[in-house]
Amino acid sequence: MKTSNLSIIAIALLLVAFLMSCTATKKKESEELIRKGRLYTQFGKIDSALLFFNQAGKLDKSNYEPHFFKRNIYVGKRDFESALKESQKALEKMPFDYPSYEHEWLHTGMLYDAYGDSAHSVQHYKKCIEISNAKLDTLTDSTNVGKYRTYRAFAYLLMGDSKGKKEMLSLSEEYPNQMKYAKFLDADKQEILQFYGYLLVNEVKE
Repeated sequence: MKTSNLSIIAIALLLVAFLMSCTATKKKESEELIRKGRLYTQFGKIDSALLFFNQAGKLDKSNYEPHFFKRNIYVGKRDFESALKESQKALEKMPFDYPSYEHEWLHTGMLYDAYGDSAHSVQHYKKCIEISNAKLDTLTDSTNVGKYRTYRAFAYLLMGDSKGKKEMLSLSEEYPNQMKYAKFLDADKQEILQFYGYLLVNEVKE
């Protein structure tokens, strides 16, 4: 009986090891496909790049990177609907401790604005502010303070909240060599979207 139990355990361990090995192999293959996709994107071979990113996503369904790169391609094509789908998928898979997690919520909010969906854009701006505040509260050094405050300021500005201008003014005084802060003290939503490379839907149609 004991021998039988040991055999079952041994088989189970071998199966786990095999599955882990397969997962690691798929991750490596996915990373290689992403590398190729980025290379093809640089050379302007967008359709081929999309194929590589699609294959990478199928191999490693937990990886958010293929969605990012596909989003960027769709933004370049001004296909905001497809870009939004990819951006949302990336956010669903991305961990909270991802270095630019709050920035991706800001980007997705701007995509919703570009698509003409202000309700969802505000939800994402608020999430960006929430994450930025949480990260600022847990920082152990001052390295990324300016970064999180900048994203928070942009989110407030895009919502039309006066806190954004106050934050930008404070940042411009603390970081006088950063010209972008002074530039956005009186910026409206359209100027910020253009700065980030997004165009409003009605501008695209014209």
